[in-house]
Formats: sequence, structure tokens, C-alpha cells
Amino acid sequence: MRKSFLFPRICRTIGLVLLPIFVALFMYNKEFSFLSTPVPKDTSHEPLFRNYNLTDECEMSGIIISLCLIAFSRLKKEDEYIRDIRLRSIQLSVFLNYVYVLILIWTVYGIDFLLSVCQNLLTILVLFILIFNFNLYIRPLLFKSLFNKKQLS
Repeated sequence: MRKSFLFPRICRTIGLVLLPIFVALFMYNKEFSFLSTPVPKDTSHEPLFRNYNLTDECEMSGIIISLCLIAFSRLKKEDEYIRDIRLRSIQLSVFLNYVYVLILIWTVYGIDFLLSVCQNLLTILVLFILIFNFNLYIRPLLFKSLFNKKQLS
């Protein structure tokens, strides 16, 4: 079996601890003064860039890093079956993400489109985590219960 790069198992736990913290900070929408940067002397772009605080950037970076730690951490039993589920899950998440982007292109305009594209940065990771965990844990239980019902009748 060819080795693929995955984070150690402990990274998944770290990601699961950090994700709610960074999401709560992002939702709280408070700027921290120690993350303020000096205002540039050229203020010709002031209407576009009034906020010189790096709080949002740190929060989004934390969310992305947490999602990457959750998505790409090694499982206890890492074999070809898990590898195949990972591959199929990432393929489906990329496909669904681009379907979502195509829908956005034709339905959303202006600044709302820009905000949607920024939000779309997280979509592939979130979809991958959801699809991978569904295929790994929930889908076998569904098929098991379906086969048990067929055997009983």
C-alpha cells in the first residue's frame, strides 16, 4: 500500500477543539485591538479599506486550519477501504462545490457574489468531512439495517 500524507491522529482532536472556538469568535464579530495594523498614509482607497484589523483574517485562518486538521488526519485503522472512501469523498465534494459555483454564477450578482465566493472557500472541506464521515460511519449502518429487514421478511 502506498503511503499518503496524513496528519497524526491527535490532530483530528486538536481540530475538533479549535473549530468551535474559531467559529464562535467569527460569529461574535469582535475586533481585538492587538491585531490592529497601522493605517497607511495613502488614504485614497479609504472607502474600500477602512478596517485595518486582522481579526477576521486570523479567525478564518483558524477555521481553515481546523477543518484541514479534521479532514486530513489519520484514522485508527487506515487501509485501502478508508483510502478509497477518502478518494470518492473528495471527488464528490469537489464536484458538488463546482455545481454550487455554477449556480452562484448564474443567480448571485455584485458584492453578494464576492461574499458567496469567500464563503465558498470552506465548502470543499466541509462537504468532504460530511461525505467522508457519512460513507464511513452512517452508510454501513443503513445498509446493514436494510439487509436485516430483507432477511426477516
